[in-house]
Amino acid sequence: MEEQPQRIRWTEVPITFAPLIIIRCPECKSDRKPVIVNTTTEDDGSITRRCICRECGAPSLLVLEPIENKVQFLDF
Repeated sequence: MEEQPQRIRWTEVPITFAPLIIIRCPECKSDRKPVIVNTTTEDDGSITRRCICRECGAPSLLVLEPIENKVQFLDF
């Protein structure tokens, strides 16, 4: 007879919290994810994204700076 898989008890599993970043349009303050038109990785490790707001259509630049020695790896 085949053994049944063990049921997961979700109340007993470890909880992992990850930082959440909300990006807002500088013009209309909408928090909808913008349309990313172009992404460029710079020499200093930063990432520049050219974005367009889904609500008002305003263009903006989003620069993601590298965080030195603060990379968090989630082990699963």
